[in-house]
Amino acid sequence: MVDVALADGDFDAAELARIVEHARSEFRLDDQDASALIDAARTDAKDLVSLIEFTQLLHNHLTDVEKEAIVGTLWHIAYADGDLDKYENSLVLKISDG
Repeated sequence: MVDVALADGDFDAAELARIVEHARSEFRLDDQDASALIDAARTDAKDLVSLIEFTQLLHNHLTDVEKEAIVGTLWHIAYADGDLDKYENSLVLKISDG
C-alpha cells in the first residue's frame, strides 16, 4: 500500500488516511500501531529494489479471492487523491500480474 502511495512521488494526506483506515480495520490496529506500521513500511519502501519477492508471496500463498481483495485495496490507495498517476497504475498492474 505504501509503495503505491509513493509511486507518484507524492504521499498525500488522502492516501495516508486510506492506508491508516485499512490498517485499523483489516488488522485491528489502533492509531498508534497503524502509524508505526506505516512508518516501518515507508522505511522499507526506500530500500525496495524489486517487487518479485512480494508478488511471489501473494501469488503462491493466497487464494484468488484474497489476491483480488489486496489488489482492490491497492486501487483504492492509488485513487485516494482523486488522480490515478501513471506510476501508480503501472505498479498496481505489476503487482496484480505477479
